[in-house]
Amino acid sequence: MALGQIIVSNFSTLLSCMNPSNELLGRLLSVASVGDQIPFIKQKATLDDKNDALLIALVQVPNDLRELVMNELIAALRSCGQEHVANIFRRESDKVPMSDEHRMMLVKQTRKLCKILDPENDLLNELLSLEAISLVDNDIILSKVGFDAMTRQLICTILRKSHDAFQILIDCLIVTGQTHVVYVLTGEGDSRPLSEHDRKKLREKRDCLLRNITPYD
Repeated sequence: MALGQIIVSNFSTLLSCMNPSNELLGRLLSVASVGDQIPFIKQKATLDDKNDALLIALVQVPNDLRELVMNELIAALRSCGQEHVANIFRRESDKVPMSDEHRMMLVKQTRKLCKILDPENDLLNELLSLEAISLVDNDIILSKVGFDAMTRQLICTILRKSHDAFQILIDCLIVTGQTHVVYVLTGEGDSRPLSEHDRKKLREKRDCLLRNITPYD
């Protein structure tokens, strides 16, 4: 199937799973009929907007260059850790984008996850060591202020990863003692997050707790 046909047939999937990172766009700078549009693409505000502009540029590649450009694109994607995206264009492994089921689990629970997930409890280190996220992903997540923003960025990052990234996230949550988060995502396990009622009571008694609790190493 030709480059344009593949993009049109898989447009929504590519829009949601491809990461138009600086590394990927940089590798495409030398690609014929696409490279000169990279500066314009990089000016777009959101990842989806960048993807949209990149995909449109790829669809408009002249017929005589499509095979060459597709080969360059596939090589760039694989070199940037996006094998699951490259496989949409040419299947060479079992890596595929995250399933709609797992995407929905993360998206539907985003609000709750922002309240209970602790991204700094060695979770990012675990994800990094298992190559579920990259060093650049890690730095972007850590640049956010507050657990809420960091968790939201982590979710957005995982959503663009391959299908196996969801299970790696689950495993890393278990390893870092966040089984209550696993329960929220999967409904499995015995650990439960605090109820909203209990959370409210703790917030109300926060000042009293701070005065009376003595932390020990």
